[in-house]
This record gives sequence, structure tokens and C-alpha cells, in this order.
Amino acid sequence: MAEDLAERAAFDVVILGAGMAGVTLARHLTVHAPGLRVALIDKLARPLPRFEMKVGESSLSPQGWYLGARLNLKDYMDKHQVQKWGVRFFYPGDHEDFASRPEVGATKKIPIYEWQFDRATLENDLRRILILDGVQLYEGYSVEDVSFGSGDGLHRVTCRSSTQESKPPVVLETRWFVDATGRSRFIHRRTGKENFRDGRCSAVWWRVKGWIDLEDFVTTDERGWRSRVDRTHPVDPRFGRINSTNHLINTGYWVWLIPLPDNVISVGIVAMESIRPFEEFNTHDKAIAWLEKHEPRVARAMAEREKIDFKVMRRYSYPADEILPSNRVACVGEALGFIDPLYSPGGDTIAVANSIIVDAIVRERAGTLTDDDRARANSFLKRFVDEYTYGIQAIYPLFGHSRVGAWRWIWDLLSLVANTLTHLSEMADKGALAVLADSEGQAARERLFNVFHEMSDFTWHLGRNLGDTHGAAHLPPYTMVDTSTAPNAIWKKGLESVEGGAKYADTPWPSHGIPWSVRVSAVELIAQAMRLYVERLLPGIATGGARDRSSNPQVDEVVKVIESYMHH
Repeated sequence: MAEDLAERAAFDVVILGAGMAGVTLARHLTVHAPGLRVALIDKLARPLPRFEMKVGESSLSPQGWYLGARLNLKDYMDKHQVQKWGVRFFYPGDHEDFASRPEVGATKKIPIYEWQFDRATLENDLRRILILDGVQLYEGYSVEDVSFGSGDGLHRVTCRSSTQESKPPVVLETRWFVDATGRSRFIHRRTGKENFRDGRCSAVWWRVKGWIDLEDFVTTDERGWRSRVDRTHPVDPRFGRINSTNHLINTGYWVWLIPLPDNVISVGIVAMESIRPFEEFNTHDKAIAWLEKHEPRVARAMAEREKIDFKVMRRYSYPADEILPSNRVACVGEALGFIDPLYSPGGDTIAVANSIIVDAIVRERAGTLTDDDRARANSFLKRFVDEYTYGIQAIYPLFGHSRVGAWRWIWDLLSLVANTLTHLSEMADKGALAVLADSEGQAARERLFNVFHEMSDFTWHLGRNLGDTHGAAHLPPYTMVDTSTAPNAIWKKGLESVEGGAKYADTPWPSHGIPWSVRVSAVELIAQAMRLYVERLLPGIATGGARDRSSNPQVDEVVKVIESYMHH
């Protein structure tokens, strides 16, 4: 009887979940597939409560480019969010002499899209923008049932207002249904899969009133430390190290400091449980005591500030499901999978997944979406998520070794970050599914994933066998490794050293427009040089497999460039 009274509406796409993944997918559809009827359903209604949102407050360049250039949000982000200055690492050193801690980060602003953002403000504002774009929002609604159509039949979504229970339900008929429910993982649960967490790492975090500026940890007479970064910025007069996603690192853990709008800062502890037991920091009081022991300067700064909230997430990462699991059904965001957050890659995954889903919707409407398209998309996203997490978590045992940690971050910039950005750019130009279908691209991606995996295995074995006292693995106190110049220099030399690459050597990293065969050859050669550099640096350390003792002149030239940045 209630369904007979239900309000009914028809859509081309219904997205369940209006968090970051859902609102950006809807925006992508309105910008790049105009004319589609799009609906968003979410149990939370505006205004979304600030700081009740889960983390995900920092963008890396792929997500930044996606938000700013692909979704046409650059002006909004510049005005309402915080300019980011890359990722910055501070390795172990004297707690009371912060300037002595080896630093790995950019010395000058790199012209890329990156922001730190308040999730609630961003998602509130994007919902408002989407309404202006013509998207229908069902805010404060919970889904009661989803009936999936077979063949060419429409899906049917029944939802009801959570705040006005006397209202009849709403029945939405749609060609496409997208699960953007985050960790609730509607499709995953609907198919009866175990909602397991196999992650090795856990996190706790606070939002705190008052930015914690690392410049305040250093005495005013440390002019060399202060002057080695160029704080000049065309818009933000306060610009400096504070704008980075700052990581304070030691073996098995990292502490993040992320500045947010309105002078609020996000502070978090992330640790690998086998090295830093979760039980030592899993409550507010334990976490404060943990900071006092491991990062006392942060603990003292926290003690002076009002704490807004405290959140806990155990074993946060999990492998990916299929992005296109069935007929005209898709999953995106944390409903799809969750990568370790060290480099803030969650938004990058959303950007790639949204690009694939929008292209699939457009192709299906045109009658050109194939089973092979779906299979390639499912295979690519699963491998992307799972290899990314394995690669990052292989580094945790190395966090106490600054030279090796810096080496690995430069490798990840050249491989994971650069190639994610390249994939997004090509997907924008050619269509995501066309990129995945290209035979040269398929072969190149397989080679890339293989070299990622090999480097992760290498790193994992290195971390297991490298003792804390191995001096060559540590940068000297007061050292700065400049990531605004090192990746370009290594990438340039790598391109010059492979067949067909020399003519692209002056193309700034991450070097869009380079044929995949050339790009992957350069990545493979750089990977060989990276491994050889470590094996020469740390003779006798087991790294798994046969040691790459042989070399060739091209690889040796890349090793020399690596050494020039790692041994100032």
C-alpha cells in the first residue's frame, strides 16, 4: 500500500552516497556527460557537521588535477581550501633539535594542482553546486531496497526520508546504479561477501584548533634551515612548510600534520601493528601518551590547543572489489577498495574510477559498452588498488632509515604518482575505456605493474633485513633532499638512456605525451638503477632474489644522478 502512494521518478544514473566519491562522480557527469538525469541519495542532510567527516583531507597531484582541471573546480578550491605544498617527510633525529631531522621535500613551489581541504565544507559546497547543475538530491534519505533489472530492464531504488517517517517512500527507476556508500559497501554486502579487513596498519587522529607550524619547532637562529625552502607564493602570504602534508616518521609509523581551512589542523598517528602495537595508541589518552614518547614536540603543541574530535580506524585498508560488478552497476570510492593513506591516494583512485564509470555510462547509452570493457576495467582497478597498498606498506619497516626512505619516495613519485597522473590525462583525452583497450597500453601497464611489484618485494625484503644501526641507510643530520628537482633530473637521465627517449628528455616530469613503450622502458631502467644504488649502498643486505651486481653505462649514469641527490 505504501508503495502505491510512493513518489516515482526516472533517472539515467542514481548514486547511493554523497560523500567525496559520490559528489565528484555526479559533478563529472554534469560536466562531461551533460543531459543525463542524475540523482544522489544520502542519509545525511546539509549542513554536514564539520569534523564529523572521516579523513581524506589531502590531495596528491592526480586528484588535484582531476578536481581543478577536469571538474573545473580550481577557482573554488583556491578560494575556499588550503594551497598544498606537496608531501614532506621528517625522519628520526634529536627530539629537541628538530632542525637536525633529515628532511625530504620540495624547496620551491611546484606548479601543480594540490590542496588540503575540509571535507564537510567541500562536500556541502559541491552538493550546492550540483543542485545548480541540475542534479536531484535526496538528502536525509535511507535506501530500503534495490531491485536490479535484468537484461535491458531498469533498476529500482526505494528510499525513504529519515527525518519525515510519515512521508511515503520514493521509488527511483534508473539505468545505472552506483555504490558510493564508503565503508558501508552496499554492493559488497548485498552480494554476501565477507566485509573483512586484511590491512596491516591502523590509525587514530584529531582535529585541533590552531595550525601547528613546524617552523615553531626550530629556533630563530637556524637561518639555514629556514632559508633552504622558498616560501614565496603568488596568493598565500603564509605559505611554507605548514602547507605540506607533513609526515614525522620513524620505524613502523608516521604522524601526519595537515592544515585545514579556518586555522584547524588534522593530526594523526598511523602505524604498522606488527611494529607498533595498536593497543599502545588506540584511545585518546593512550594516543597522547604515545605522542609524548615518540613525537614530543607535537604532543606539546597539542597540549596548548583545543581538540575538536578524536577518531579511530583499525586495519583500514582492504582489497578492491570490481568497479563494474554487474549489468549497469558500478562501485567507487571506499565502496570499491581502500589504499594505504601514506601518499593520500584515495582521491587518485576516485578520479580514475570516476573516469572509467562515466565512460562506461556514455558507451552503454550508445550501445558500445562490451563485456571486454568491463573485464579490463575490473582487472585494472583491482590491480591498481592492491599493488599500490602493497607497495606503500612494504615501506613501513624502512621509515627509520632516512636515506632509504627518501630513495623510495623518489621512486614512488616517478612511478606511482607520475603514471597515475598520465593515465588520468590520457583518459580525459581519449576516453578511459579506450585507454584500457589499447594493446600497447595494456602491455605497458602489465610491465608497469610487474616492476611496481618487483620494487615492492625488494623494499619488503630490505626492510626485514636492514638493522637499525646500518649507518649508510641514514642521512646525516640537517640534510635536505629536494624533491622539487630530484625526480626531474632522474627522469630526464632515464629518458636519455632508453631507445627513443632522448627527444622527450626535456619534457617536464611527469611528461605527458611520451609513448608508453618509451615511458615504461625508462621506468624499468630507473628501477634497475634504484635497486643497484641500494645494493651498492648496503652490501650484504638481503633484498630477495638475485642481486643485480651487473650494470651497464646507461644504468650507471642514472645511479650517479640518484647519488648526487642522496649524498649532498
